[in-house]
Amino acid sequence: MEYPSCLPPICQTNLTNLRRCCGIQRSWSPCPVFNCLVLGESISRRIEFVIKKVYSEREDMRMAIDSGIDILANLKSYRNALALISFLPDELLSDIFYTVMIAEGPWSQGWCRLMFVCRRWHRVVMDHGRLWSWISEGNPFGYEFHRMKVWEKRSKGFPLSLKFSNKQSTPLFIRNSHRVRLLNVEGPKSDFIHFFGDIRDLPMLESLQLSLRPLDEQPATPIYLPSFLVQGGVPRLRVLCLEDVFFESGKQLQVLANLTHLELARRIENIQPVLPSLRDIYNTVKLSPVLQSLKIRHYVRISSDVQHLPPISLPVLRLLDLNMDIQIISSILQFLVFPHTTKTSFIAHSPTQHDASYIQGVKSLMIHVRRHSGHKDALVLRSANIDCGIFLSFSFSQNDTCPKYFLGSEKPLIHILLYPASQRENRQMIVKIINALPLGKLAVFDATQVTCNNIEPDIEPYKQQFSWETWRTLVRLLPVGITIRIGVNNAMLALLSG
Repeated sequence: MEYPSCLPPICQTNLTNLRRCCGIQRSWSPCPVFNCLVLGESISRRIEFVIKKVYSEREDMRMAIDSGIDILANLKSYRNALALISFLPDELLSDIFYTVMIAEGPWSQGWCRLMFVCRRWHRVVMDHGRLWSWISEGNPFGYEFHRMKVWEKRSKGFPLSLKFSNKQSTPLFIRNSHRVRLLNVEGPKSDFIHFFGDIRDLPMLESLQLSLRPLDEQPATPIYLPSFLVQGGVPRLRVLCLEDVFFESGKQLQVLANLTHLELARRIENIQPVLPSLRDIYNTVKLSPVLQSLKIRHYVRISSDVQHLPPISLPVLRLLDLNMDIQIISSILQFLVFPHTTKTSFIAHSPTQHDASYIQGVKSLMIHVRRHSGHKDALVLRSANIDCGIFLSFSFSQNDTCPKYFLGSEKPLIHILLYPASQRENRQMIVKIINALPLGKLAVFDATQVTCNNIEPDIEPYKQQFSWETWRTLVRLLPVGITIRIGVNNAMLALLSG
């Protein structure tokens, strides 16, 4: 058939080629427009066919890849199943995971990476509620609140350990109060004044830590412990830590018994609650013979009601930390009997402004320290460090290096911090401390923290450092042949040159 003569020869040739490529068998119509429509439809069908073919090949490839991934995952699962740890029962594996979580810090989420090791570990982690029983807040709080609800569900009824600093967490505590084992609340008073709501008992509670501070109150009103906590509402309580939270009366403190850790602290000076007396502390300690840690900071009022009291033995006491007036520290040491391996820290304040009674109090304190550290069963002191400023601080350890009291989690065996008012008092206290302790085997004395250039004999307390005479007094008292580590300061250079 001849093409219409209205088309140029070049167009006729192109149409013939397209017709051949598209597989058009029918003859051309005399109408050029019709022929173009037929050709366009054929091209569309051809393109659609090619696209479907490409999609089909891609789908076949995807299925082949997925199959390969499944085969690889099954091979890895089989390889993991042959590992020795895979022969452990789920319960023992869960105990190992729990130990890892406690070692890394139960409040962190780093342990959750255990879920991504293999399928079995993921299943074990998800199935054992104890691993999800430590719930704390984080930032941003909106996301963390959702996570806390997820962990609450995964805990599956196990006793909970809760750490809160936001009042929005109160509902989680209220609906789980029957299974709370540990409770740590720290934040402003306004957020947690109604935290306990209508709760009248916490039957599973073993550890309670409360640190509630008033904000913008002049004067600050005391925050008191809910009465049900000292009226039999927490029968399993063993750890009690209160910071700026007080008892309405000393008799409430005496109700507590069988404690293993007791920490009472008053840090805000403008709070003036009714503090427990020494007799209250005595009776409380007496009811807790298995006490392992006792820390008190400005929480006891001065009184003379502990004279001639029978001593109390605390055979498993590991830490005694007293930060208060020096008279109260000495009074407490009169009735406490504890192992000679117990770590002790005494931060002794003067009840008045630097009078002669403070030096006498230091003498009385060092008598107790000498009796404790000089016993035949006491640990040998091998290292020490000194720090000074508006205070004078000595630390002693049985190890080759003495840890610094205010740095790090490890504490020295003996720590003593005093507040001298002059270089003369500095020397008096140094003599009493060093003469009271058995330092015959002391090998290292670290004085690198004393780095100030002030060398005058008497200056303002906030600039106070060691004078030449004070340095000489200290060095002459130390055993011969020990290593003294010093900082760069004019006083030591003057001492060495003299």
